[in-house]
Amino acid sequence: MTINDDTQTVELPGGVHWLETCFPMERRHHHISPYLLDGPDGSVLIEAGSMVHQDRLIERIEAHAGPDGIDAAILSHYDLPHVSNARAFRETWEFDLYTSFSGTSANPETLGMGPSTGCMHDETREICGRTFTFPWPPLVDAAHTMWVYDHDAKAMFTGDMGHYHEATDCRTVVDGAEEPVSVDAIRAYNEDALPFVKFLDPEKMRDAFAEIRSEYDIEIWAPVHGNPIVGKGSIEAYHERYAEAIEATRDAAWSGSD
Repeated sequence: MTINDDTQTVELPGGVHWLETCFPMERRHHHISPYLLDGPDGSVLIEAGSMVHQDRLIERIEAHAGPDGIDAAILSHYDLPHVSNARAFRETWEFDLYTSFSGTSANPETLGMGPSTGCMHDETREICGRTFTFPWPPLVDAAHTMWVYDHDAKAMFTGDMGHYHEATDCRTVVDGAEEPVSVDAIRAYNEDALPFVKFLDPEKMRDAFAEIRSEYDIEIWAPVHGNPIVGKGSIEAYHERYAEAIEATRDAAWSGSD
């Protein structure tokens, strides 16, 4: 499924809207995309996105949620692609902020984001009438990262896992009808953005992905740095290709070592 009108959010099942934004790169494009969720008691934003896209994100959010904007925001960790617009959003709208509590960056006030509520790993909270749990991620680039699982849409929002996409696929949702994300697109992203991947054991990662699918009923895999994957079969296939990409990265990194 591809939505070509880039003034609109991309609608996913269960009241989830993908605020697709990406950067053109030399060979491929790179997503840094928040998600907007409709709740009975207001709108929830997952991640804040890049400052480069600040005006576009404000326009899209207000077009969908109205001039009062969001009622809550959840930030998985404190890297700039995830938090850089939080201050500007708070100058525009009033909303509650939920952040990762563990790790070394447990004080959003130091980043100018104002008061927040810290969320612990494996904790479950009701936010704007939707139910969220914050799992321990099986793959992270920072100790304080948390993923976000929305029980209502059965959606897993992932802060670190990702992949590149072709220029024609910026607003494509991978749902079985579309071409699957390739091993090469995953591997290229990992080698650029997550250099620690070469130290991972592919079999352990396969087991970790299977475990999180077993623990959580996941219908939407929603990476900040990649196209959303919809449907259990598509998600399982994506995880398998992710493990293959990790294996290829590891083999290439250590093929010349003793």
